[in-house]
Amino acid sequence: MFSGAYRLSKRQIQQLSADLFGLSISIGMISKLERRSAAILETPYHELAVSVPSAEAANIDETSWRKDRIKVWLWVTVTRLATVFTIA
Repeated sequence: MFSGAYRLSKRQIQQLSADLFGLSISIGMISKLERRSAAILETPYHELAVSVPSAEAANIDETSWRKDRIKVWLWVTVTRLATVFTIA
């Protein structure tokens, strides 16, 4: 959440963790926790993504931006039960 939604750097996350939670956490541990979180959330994400085509109705939006001269996309699909974001 800190790096994705709030776009904080690893150092900013480190400082915020110390200030808010009293944690002394290394930059490497922050990266490790991000990888661990991504692995844990992979299965629920795919379950939601698979449910989208069978939804009664869905709203879909896409937006793009450039990152290092490469165009990337964000697709958002919203159904009554789920919202799925995909970055490509």
